[in-house]
Amino acid sequence: MGFFNTLFNKKESLTLSNKWEFFITTVEDNVTGIRVDIGAIEDEKFDRLIHTWFLRVRYTHCYENGFPQPDETQRLNRIEDWLEAQGKTLPIWLVGVVTQQGSRDFVFQSEKDLDWEKTLDKLLAGGPELACSFNESKNDHGNYYRQFLYPTKYDWNWIHDSRVCRGLLEYGDDLTLPRTIDYYATLPTETAAHAFVEDVTKLPYGITLVSIRMNDQQPEYMASLINTDAPEQWHMTDITCQLTDLAEKHGGSFDGWGAPIATA
Repeated sequence: MGFFNTLFNKKESLTLSNKWEFFITTVEDNVTGIRVDIGAIEDEKFDRLIHTWFLRVRYTHCYENGFPQPDETQRLNRIEDWLEAQGKTLPIWLVGVVTQQGSRDFVFQSEKDLDWEKTLDKLLAGGPELACSFNESKNDHGNYYRQFLYPTKYDWNWIHDSRVCRGLLEYGDDLTLPRTIDYYATLPTETAAHAFVEDVTKLPYGITLVSIRMNDQQPEYMASLINTDAPEQWHMTDITCQLTDLAEKHGGSFDGWGAPIATA
């Protein structure tokens, strides 16, 4: 189906892709959860969706960090289900969801310059009761998506670290228990690899070198390092962000970490 038909008839989905990622960051000293369709920017329609629209839904029952408690999470999920169902009939696309301090922002983009208030009337008609407000950023050409929603290199660390931690937890791991943790990086030369390792060993995590070896497939060097630590999510992201910076300092890349399962 062509773009014109997709835009003005019922779409299969309110989103451009199913490539959603979630990460937690800090925005103006507030803990913020961001869920973003990272595949949206790869869609051929994205560059034409030049207007950005916001629907803010408020919630009252929240934890100290501002995130919703279970009852509010269920209510917010029902609202999102409604938006997904109704939004298929409207010329808008959901590209991200931002949660912080008692509010959840649903972020949409469109090609058309809409009367956003009237569009919301159609979107919310007959739906769950909610306290909401709205905003708009016309002709922003996807800048909000690129500059705020899309993960930075440090956000990607949080995402990857979260995956490893979740994988351990699925096997009954106790992330508070220290165990051997392996780290990996790729550097362009042997000299750069040794300089990277020298910087890493100065960090306060007791990380030491296991080996530096040349890649058999590419003209580069792979550094393996190790320490003993408890792989709790935020602690690991503190480490991996520093390793990312040091690897880039020496012209390379940090490639991730792994750890065995530990149970009490």
